[in-house]
Order: sequence, then structure tokens, then C-alpha cells
Amino acid sequence: MRFSRITAILLTIHALLLGLALLAPPPWESTTLWVVGYGVLIGGGLLLTWLILRNYWSVPLRRVIHATRRMADEDALEPIHVRGEGEIAVLAHAINHLGRRFARRKAGTAQQLETLETLLEHLHEGVVVVDHEARVRWINPAAVRLLHLRTDAGTGLIGAPLEGCIPHHAVQRILHTDRRSENGDDRVLPDGRAEENIVIEADGRDIHLFARASDLRLPGTESEGVSRLLVLTDITELSEALQMKADFVANASHELRTPLSTIRVAVETLLHMDLASEVTEARMFLEKVDRHSARLVEMVSDLLDLSRVESASFERVAREIVPGDFLDDVHDRFLQRIMEGELQWVPIVADPGWRFSASPYLLQLIVHNLVDNAIKFSEPGGPIRVSMALREGLVHIEVADEGCGIPEADRRRVFERFYQVERSRASEPRRGTGLGLAIVKNATVALGGTIALESRVGAGTRVSLSFPESQPAEASA
Repeated sequence: MRFSRITAILLTIHALLLGLALLAPPPWESTTLWVVGYGVLIGGGLLLTWLILRNYWSVPLRRVIHATRRMADEDALEPIHVRGEGEIAVLAHAINHLGRRFARRKAGTAQQLETLETLLEHLHEGVVVVDHEARVRWINPAAVRLLHLRTDAGTGLIGAPLEGCIPHHAVQRILHTDRRSENGDDRVLPDGRAEENIVIEADGRDIHLFARASDLRLPGTESEGVSRLLVLTDITELSEALQMKADFVANASHELRTPLSTIRVAVETLLHMDLASEVTEARMFLEKVDRHSARLVEMVSDLLDLSRVESASFERVAREIVPGDFLDDVHDRFLQRIMEGELQWVPIVADPGWRFSASPYLLQLIVHNLVDNAIKFSEPGGPIRVSMALREGLVHIEVADEGCGIPEADRRRVFERFYQVERSRASEPRRGTGLGLAIVKNATVALGGTIALESRVGAGTRVSLSFPESQPAEASA
């Protein structure tokens, strides 16, 4: 029943009662009875009016008010149950429909927000948002990790001042509204974008970051000021690779120039000598030419080996390898040097009948270079241990010596091209090319394996590697 019909009925009842009272006045002798009857009619009409208003207006209206308050204060959807087809019922149905739409939108917004937070948390790039008051509004775990901040999750940084939670001056400068550098040069483009390579020191090494910042208008702060968005990308490996490339070119030029200069000086000296009367001096210069030319041949050979191993088009043909026979061949190749150094050759094969499949060329590069280093840096009488074993489907090869060892500061770089430990430069008369361990590492990677080095100064060095037992018949890197 609609509210207008209820109102019309109530007005009609009151009009009839009032008409009866006016058109038919009671006689004086029955005034009391008539007043009582009229009062009963009026009271009944008022009671009926109160019941109708309560059931069809007051109670449903209170339900609507209660539900809308909960929806506004607690974001809770509570369906309103109102019977009938009146205005209150129509309003209740409209509020129920609005609440359902509100709940769907709230769930969709929450899902989108959760998806956005998940994406930001799993990004490899660091993301930092700073508002117009230089307070951190958002920072993801990648940024916390890249900047090496103290907190683990980054939640304790939200709302904190920029200078208090990010100690790196370069990051602060690019995030501030006034972003002029110390020398007065403005590195920011007119639209607020800025790009800069930032280097921070953490855990004893330099971390190279590519920082990209831009202006940002956060919702609800359009009239307060401009915020800043910073995206950080870790380019440490790229920077190290570029530096390694530059070092390789410089080292290769230096390593080739030194013997060539020596050979040229020796040849020029020989040209101006009287070979008939200065036989001893001429022989000394010829030996120098022979020694340095042999070094050039060795270096070019190592460079070619390294180039082949790193080439994507180089085919690795796998063949059956018998560990015992392979180690016998290695011993025969280095027999003269082992005898000259009075060294002990200790081959270890776990199972004499064991076979595996691998590229003989790559395997020879690995073991020959490791044995060459072990012989070179071992003291007379020291052991050279070479072991081969199969464990859990992987071929394990280990070459160990008890020589001078490698200082801790040099262990991380010994696999770089042309890198040589300073002690080896000074104490070893037969200086290497500095490419042996680089060849070993790349050949191990080409076999699909991993390599590790352990060393102590004065106690020796142990290099161990492992790769799958079965290699494809023909495989390309």
C-alpha cells in the first residue's frame, strides 16, 4: 500500500468522525454516553492511525536509516526487508540495489588494488613515490633491496621523511622538487623527467642504478603540489660487463704489445751486431725472441680457444670418455713439467669401468688449463690431485694443489680475462696469458655445468666443476 493511499484513508476516517460530531450533536440527556462513544471513536482512529504509520512508515524508515548508516560508516552491506509496494519499499529496493552495486565495485577495486600491489612487489625494478612534502608515499621491496635500506618489507618507510629513510644523496636530489645539482647544472627536463646513473656502495661493492624520475599528480593532492615517481633499474652487471670489455681491450693490447716490443728491440739489435764476433750476445737475443714469440703463439692460441668456446655457431661433438684413459693422456702431456718440478701426480677415478659422454675438446680445455695452473704454482714435491667421479647424474671433476694459493681479494676476479694475481706475476718465471681460467669457466658453461674455486694463501687451491653425464651428440652453445 502506497503512502499516499494510507494518508487518504486516515484523512477520510478523521473527516467522518468530525462530521458525525458536527452534524449529529448529542441530546443533552445522553451527553455523557455520546462523549464517551465519540472519544472511543476518536481514540480508535488515533490508535489505528498510529499502527498504520508505525507499520507502513516509521519501522521501514528506521530500517532504511540504519542500513544506510552502516553502509556509510562501516562499508557493510545489510539488505533492507520492507514489504509492500509503497514509497518506503521502493526506496528500500533502490538502496538494496545501490548496495549490491557498491559491494561489487568495492570488491573489484580491492582486487585491482591487490593486483597492483602484487605486481609492484614482484617487479625487479624499484619504485618510490614521494609526495609534495618530501614524504614517502609508496616504496616496493625491490627498491628497498636495491637501495639496501634497513627495513625488510618497506612498510615502516611509508609516511617517513625522504631524508630520514633514504640516506643516498643522489636519490634524494633526484626526488626533491628543487633538483639542481651541486654544480648548478639543471639535469631535469622541462616536463619534470630526469635520468641519471647512480652509484651506491653496499656490502663492500659498488651498485650501479639507472634512475628515472618524473612528476606525478597523486589523487586528492592536485591542489597541494607535485609528487615525484622514481623507477630504479639495477645495471651493475651491465656496467661490469662494459668495464670488463674495456679492460679486455686494454689488457689484450698491453699483453700483445709487450712481447712484440721486446722482439722488435731484439731484432734491431741483432741487425746491428757482428754475428761472427758476438755469437754469445746474439744467442741471448735469439733466445729472447724465441721466448716472447712462443708467448705470442700461446696467447693467440688461448684467444682462439676462448673465441671458439664463446661462439654460438661452434659445434660441440660429444663422444664417449673413459676417465682413466683421459687422465693418462693428461699425465703424458705434462709429464716433462711434472718431472722437472718433482711433483706428485695423483689421479683419482671412483669407478674404473665408468663411462660418460662429453665433448673431448671442451674437456681437454678445462682439465689442461687447470693442471697447467696447478703445476705452475706448486712447490717442488707437492701433489697434483685430479679426481673424476659420477654423483647423482653429474660428472664431478676436481683439480687440487698445495701451492701458494690465491688471496681472498683476487678470488672473485680470477675468472676474468687477462686477470692475473700479482704474486704470480712476481714469483712465476713462466708467466701465463691470464686467459686460462676464463677458458675453463666458459667451457664449463658450454657443457651446461657450474664451477667453484676454493683457495687459501699458502695452503693451495682447489677447483671443482660439475656437468650432466650425458651430452647431446651435436650441441650448439
